[in-house]
Amino acid sequence: LWTGKENTTKAFESFEQAIQEEGANIFMAQAGQQIMFGESQVILEILYPPATLDLEDADTNETSIIAMLKYGKHRVLLPGDTIKKVERALLEEGKELRADILKIAHHGSKTSSHAAFLESVAPETAVISVGKDNRFSHPHEEVLANLEKYDIQVRRTDHEGTIIFYLK
Repeated sequence: LWTGKENTTKAFESFEQAIQEEGANIFMAQAGQQIMFGESQVILEILYPPATLDLEDADTNETSIIAMLKYGKHRVLLPGDTIKKVERALLEEGKELRADILKIAHHGSKTSSHAAFLESVAPETAVISVGKDNRFSHPHEEVLANLEKYDIQVRRTDHEGTIIFYLK
């Protein structure tokens, strides 16, 4: 699942190499798509990017795929490495963002997860995927303060390692 935005980073080169080695199919992500997982009740709804997004002018984080994983009554919002500008656009469009679990965007960088966005999502739990002692000092204090302000339980991979949720 990809937006079509190319990059010159080593991570992107590894992504391209893995696709070639595995012979994987590439699916272009676009707002409004729904991906069904087998005959289960699991649906991945793509909320962003829109078909109108100009990939040439957008920075890489602005092209992050934002998806809502739905299973029964449960919702998990997966905002990739998105930025506040995109979060605001989703709010302005009136997208349904409420979720039980929110994967915090961009490892808890201050470039995302602003207060209005968190208030709209209103998750019970937020997961911050971040490396221990990372060079960017993620997650940012502002993000942690916003999570505390809205009484959102925080789970962090730098403290707990792999985090697994079981949804019934």
